[in-house]
Amino acid sequence: MSFASRIPLGTNGLVGCGMWDGIPGTVVRRVNGHEHYVLVDIGGIHRTIEIHQLRGQVLEPGDWIVVSRGRAERRIPQVEALAWLRLLVGVGLPLTDDPGGLDIPGIG
Repeated sequence: MSFASRIPLGTNGLVGCGMWDGIPGTVVRRVNGHEHYVLVDIGGIHRTIEIHQLRGQVLEPGDWIVVSRGRAERRIPQVEALAWLRLLVGVGLPLTDDPGGLDIPGIG
């Protein structure tokens, strides 16, 4: 059986919890002086993440977001985030590797 065939499909036929478009992380805090950036905890690693796509939404510490390529893609409920993380661990993907946040001098 191939690795891909062991990953459960979501309701839309894509892998993961309905969609496989990043990894869940929790907002730690806003980055001082930078309204479009937050510090996010992803598997114990803190990364500066751009949140411009979520403009108009208020993000508080502890909120869950989906992070992809250093950007917040969307906000998700905690229950969905935890299910997603269980799936990632269940298929053997490490959550302690660098999630690819933004490296912006002076931010973070």
